Amino acid sequence: MITYPYVDGGLMEIYRVRINRVDDLGDLVRVYYFDKPADFDWDEGAHVHLGLPGFDAGEKRDKTLVRHMSILTLVEEDTVGVITRLDSSDSRYKLMITDMKPGDEASLFKTGSALRLKRDGRPVVILTMGVAVGAMRPLAISYANNPEGIPEMIAITVNRRDSYPFKEELEALEAPRLTLHHVISRAAFQHALLGLILDNKPWFLIIGSNDFLRDCIYALRDRGISPDDMVVDLKPEKRAALFESLKLGNQDQKN
Repeated sequence: MITYPYVDGGLMEIYRVRINRVDDLGDLVRVYYFDKPADFDWDEGAHVHLGLPGFDAGEKRDKTLVRHMSILTLVEEDTVGVITRLDSSDSRYKLMITDMKPGDEASLFKTGSALRLKRDGRPVVILTMGVAVGAMRPLAISYANNPEGIPEMIAITVNRRDSYPFKEELEALEAPRLTLHHVISRAAFQHALLGLILDNKPWFLIIGSNDFLRDCIYALRDRGISPDDMVVDLKPEKRAALFESLKLGNQDQKN
């Protein structure tokens, strides 16, 4: 593992790491685990940029070999895990990562998170779809390990199949105020969302595709939920643009 400065509009650390494990979950879904550098830390629910070999070989980074990935592990697990669908596109990136195996090298840089648990006395509702459940995993485990400041956590995941990644692990968590819902269609998801009893002004953490974000935001708006109570894992300017495009105003996300 090598750490070195990289200048691209500013000084940036890039960590060279090796894959230590690959889990094939079926249905062209795969989890990659990377060695954790000693000084590489993150909050639960964080994201990281994953660069494949050659992405920084020239004067400018090859952005086609970089993806923004949610980290599905916690720091104390001593490994950096990410999950991806291999058939989501036929891009060069997907073709390359499909062939990667333990021992192969990649690069990690630019971590950040808008999803970290606030622990301010308000419940948390997590809305996810598909492999985005990878971002929910560390949030649920962190809550189960320490529920302080969070009176309740509810997670609703939509996945067309009977199971979803990490389902057994999450259902085995011992947290009396953690409730997991799994639905197999967007219609069932909307029904589950409408059935929520929204006491104590919960935070809504929305994780998924752009279409999923929009559907959830509209559904929550129709229930009278303020955009200020909705959390999405986007930079402030991108979040503002999203909410503006939905005619919900230029709301600032509070971290």
